Amino acid sequence: LFLPTQLGRHFWPEFSSVFSLPVDYLSPVIYFWDVLLILLVLVSIKKWTWQPPLTLVAIFLLSQAISLLNAANPAAGLVRWEQLLIISLFGLYISQQNWLKVKSQLFWPLLIGFLFESGLALAQFFNQGTVGLWVLGERTFTIDTPSIAKFNLSNFELLRPYATFPHPNVLSAYVLITGALLYFLIAPALRRWVVILAATIIGLAFSRAVWIAGLIWLFQYLYRYWLVAVIILPLVAWYLTSLLNYDALSFL
Repeated sequence: LFLPTQLGRHFWPEFSSVFSLPVDYLSPVIYFWDVLLILLVLVSIKKWTWQPPLTLVAIFLLSQAISLLNAANPAAGLVRWEQLLIISLFGLYISQQNWLKVKSQLFWPLLIGFLFESGLALAQFFNQGTVGLWVLGERTFTIDTPSIAKFNLSNFELLRPYATFPHPNVLSAYVLITGALLYFLIAPALRRWVVILAATIIGLAFSRAVWIAGLIWLFQYLYRYWLVAVIILPLVAWYLTSLLNYDALSFL
């Protein structure tokens, strides 16, 4: 439930600044979700059994730790490694559980998070700025904020929504993954609405990499649900007309 939020405590050591300016991507953060996950792992780790996922995660984390030896900013790299460790522990916890039991436990948190982030993203897009939910980690910005992500449609600039995430690309990835999981967890009669809402948010966030991944996933459903096609096709045309006037961000 708290996974998509940025509710946490930032710390600002010297290595987190660039040219004396603090950079939040380099700042160590203790998130509320991290604390909950660590407590969950500590309570359940005695019941874990050694399985292939544990070996793969151990090899991955070791390789990433070794790569820090040649890093330009090892301390900042260690901050990112810590986040990889946290999310790996969550994956290992899931792998140790009975899927049928986990399935029932994940449904409502995933649905609430999906609906909240989607609703917040829509509110930000129509408001062209944040709506003031800073307590959940929403950053304060408007379309006039320097370096804010936006796209240009026929010489008319529009804000790309962030929801509570650090960037619209992260929002798009979250909506795509969560929407795909909910598609298989929710009642069949409601699946089309999950697809429509996910497609709308991904379209507004204008993350080109997630567009490609989402369209590949949606392709098998477009011929069944004409409402999805009605939303997707105009967005594809919109994207193509905006391609040459896109913001200065990279492909991702």
